[in-house]
Amino acid sequence: MPDTATPPTASAEPTAQSRGSLRLRLMLGAAIWVFAALAVAVVVLRGLFVAYVEDQIRERLITDLNQLVAYTEVDASGNASLSQPLSEPQFHRPLSGLYWQIETADGRGVLRSRSLWDGVLQVPHLPVPANGDGDIQTHTTTGPTGSRLLIAERMVTFPDYDKPLRLMVGWDESKLQGLIDAFTRTLSWSFVVLAVGIVGAAWAQIAFGLGPLRRLRGALAAVGNGQNRRLLGTYPREVMPLVEDLNAMLDRNARMMSSASETAGNLAHGLKTPLAIIANEAVALAERGDHEGSALLTQQVELMRRQVDHHLARARAQAAGEARGLKTPVSPSLTRLSRVLGRLSDCRIDVLEEAPPTFRGDAQTLEEILGNLMENACKWARGQVQVRARQGRFASGGMCLELVIADDGPGIPEDRFDDVLRRGRRLDESKPGSGLGLSIVDDLTRAANGTLTLGRSPLLGGLQVIVQLPSAGRLTTAAAGQSEPSA
Repeated sequence: MPDTATPPTASAEPTAQSRGSLRLRLMLGAAIWVFAALAVAVVVLRGLFVAYVEDQIRERLITDLNQLVAYTEVDASGNASLSQPLSEPQFHRPLSGLYWQIETADGRGVLRSRSLWDGVLQVPHLPVPANGDGDIQTHTTTGPTGSRLLIAERMVTFPDYDKPLRLMVGWDESKLQGLIDAFTRTLSWSFVVLAVGIVGAAWAQIAFGLGPLRRLRGALAAVGNGQNRRLLGTYPREVMPLVEDLNAMLDRNARMMSSASETAGNLAHGLKTPLAIIANEAVALAERGDHEGSALLTQQVELMRRQVDHHLARARAQAAGEARGLKTPVSPSLTRLSRVLGRLSDCRIDVLEEAPPTFRGDAQTLEEILGNLMENACKWARGQVQVRARQGRFASGGMCLELVIADDGPGIPEDRFDDVLRRGRRLDESKPGSGLGLSIVDDLTRAANGTLTLGRSPLLGGLQVIVQLPSAGRLTTAAAGQSEPSA
């Protein structure tokens, strides 16, 4: 199986974790408060409606009672009659729920409405007023149908009869409950519709309010994929401090990486002169006959050179990995490298470009990756090298720039793949070089968040290296010409 070089796994550290949705949390909070507030409103409005209806019923009963008093005539024998029917039609309809009754103070029935049919209003006895008529009183009792009645009554003394009569009007409260239930149902459904509308409006408001965060996420993605170096765009004043802090962090990180890369480069170049002097001293030792010391010194100088070259390459790789907003076309680098290496070696280099996307990084990194791989292929090939650039796909599903370099050489056994990626390790000491080519490519690829896969070429039979690098889309011809690094 091919071996894929992947970035090393970092030690376990506390990391930010996703816990729920901010939009859902705001939405849930708004929905709870809306439904709670509307539920309280339903209870309050229902209570106000009940109180209002009961007051209206009492007013109506008092009006009907006053009308009953006005229409009642009593002769000297105590026989009561109405001078004219009461105006409310329900008094004339049997068991309609609205009743009146006239009786003596001791409870003997004298006259009652047709709506009572053959029933009688059972009410508690009231004290007889000492002088004149009594006050209007209200209470409840059981009606002819077994339901609860609200009663308004008073004691009245008529001119032709010296004993007071008890006049009362009753209203069936089951009718009130029906009104209350109908009102509650209508009110509840209306508030449900209102709640849904308010929640929908809250959802739209939350989506609108979170818009700047969506734009910020897009700006971060643009920085991450190399389109921009800093966060761009306009944001509300509440979000701007976060944007400014992130931009400051990006700028500081870029300065640190640039400084580290420059320091490493200066150190590496500064060590080359002393190493050259030591190497010359090793030659002088050999000329003086100290071949053993010269060989030991030469070996250590070569080891130091490998270390310097390796760390210089790592510094470039780390700086390249932090590069933002860079887009490098592949074609100019492929053309130049294939022309130069074709002249320096006896290999035929076939370049196949299948509409590759641009590389999200700098030209130096791309050329160092391609240059090391193509040079290594030419070194081991018998006569043919093939370089293919195309659009590929990462294992995670994202699009990438895929470079495939294959040769017709002896290849590498699968069990030695790890060895060739180690720093300064060479499988054949007779071949020229420091053994850093594939190791440097591996470092550069990891730093660029890419992958490197070793295998055997199915077409040429030798080593095949597949490098997948982050892409930044395709450039137009004009843009490609502007981005091409100088030769």
